[in-house]
Amino acid sequence: MSSKSLYLLKLLFLFITLYEIYARVKPNEALDQILNINRRMENGQITPLKIMENMERNKKINIQKKNSKQKSKEIKGTKKLNEQKRKKEIELKTKELISKEIKKQKKKEEKKKEIKEEMAAIEAVVIKNLTKDLEKVKKEVKKTRKEIEKRN
Repeated sequence: MSSKSLYLLKLLFLFITLYEIYARVKPNEALDQILNINRRMENGQITPLKIMENMERNKKINIQKKNSKQKSKEIKGTKKLNEQKRKKEIELKTKELISKEIKKQKKKEEKKKEIKEEMAAIEAVVIKNLTKDLEKVKKEVKKTRKEIEKRN
C-alpha cells in the first residue's frame, strides 16, 4: 500500500471514530453553552473578562441559593422543633389541668361523703330524739286517757 492510501485509511478511521463519539454524545445544554460562548468570543461579542464576571456572578448566585436552601432547611427544622415543643407543652398543660380537675372532683366527692355521713348522723340523732319525744307523748296520752277514764 502506498502512503497515500495509508493516509486515507487513517483519515477514514479517524472520521469513523469521531462519528461514533458524536453519536454517543447526546446534545447537552452545558456543551451547547460552552460552544455558544466560544463562538461569541471568536466573533468578538464577548470578552474573557465578561466571562469571568459572569462566572463570578453565577457563583455568587449559586452560593446565595445554597445558603437560602440551608437557611430554609434550618427554619423548617426549628419550626418542627418548636411545634414538637409546643405539642409537649400542650400535653403537659392538659395533663396538669386534668389532674387538677380530678383532684377537685375527688375533694368534692369526699366532701359529699362527709356531708352524707353528717346528715346520716344528724338524721339518726333527730330520729332518736323524735322517738324519745314520741314515747313521752305516748306516755302522756296514756296518762291522760287513764285520767279521763277515771273521771268518767
